[in-house]
Amino acid sequence: MAAEAWALGAVGVEELEGAIRVAFADHDRARVARNQLAPTAPVEAVDDDLWLGRERDRMETVEAGRFVVHPPWAPTPTRGIPLSIDPGAAFGSGSHQSTRLALELLGRIDLRDATVVDIGCGSGVLSIAAARLGATVHALDTDPAAVSATNANAAANAVADAITAELGSVARLDRVPSADVLVVNVTIDVHEMLARLLPWPPRIVVASGFLRGAQVERCAAAWERPTTDRVFDGEWVGLTLGP
Repeated sequence: MAAEAWALGAVGVEELEGAIRVAFADHDRARVARNQLAPTAPVEAVDDDLWLGRERDRMETVEAGRFVVHPPWAPTPTRGIPLSIDPGAAFGSGSHQSTRLALELLGRIDLRDATVVDIGCGSGVLSIAAARLGATVHALDTDPAAVSATNANAAANAVADAITAELGSVARLDRVPSADVLVVNVTIDVHEMLARLLPWPPRIVVASGFLRGAQVERCAAAWERPTTDRVFDGEWVGLTLGP
């Protein structure tokens, strides 16, 4: 259902226990999507800054493999590789399990001089982590707030020169000739959609955003690559696929 929600104009999708929460920029679009996807689902109108407040309220300093993600108003950690992340109005403070799993997997790959593509970049935390490890990053998101947050956070972490953040769908990747590593933190149905649409085969895929069980096999099958590394956090799973 998440893939259909994105196609209907969603600006955010959050996977919950047995359900998803979808955000739209306006009430009319949300109502149309609800009628097509889940006619009995509630539609709630909220202030533009409500998600920002919720995300900020959840922010704390968290460790994820080699990285330590912290809000800019917290002291800079003296351990690990610090990432100062302000989500702005975008998703991705680093507190969600799927983000931490992707960070842990990225930290295990040699990214020196690599080209990384981050689809659904959100706050830019994964792009910035890759850049801190020596990669050149192309970041992409359909939400303007995500592009703004990625650019701001890249500057705050002194890696702005290594990251190009763009607004748009996967179709914009036809301007990127190839990628050594593709990092994708999305729901399983979006993984399956993206694997069909990508204009070139990445050498390695760092995949997260899905749960234990059948979704793990579905992800590996979609990207048609062997699993070379995997990490868990509760029911959440992160995979490194290929080469």
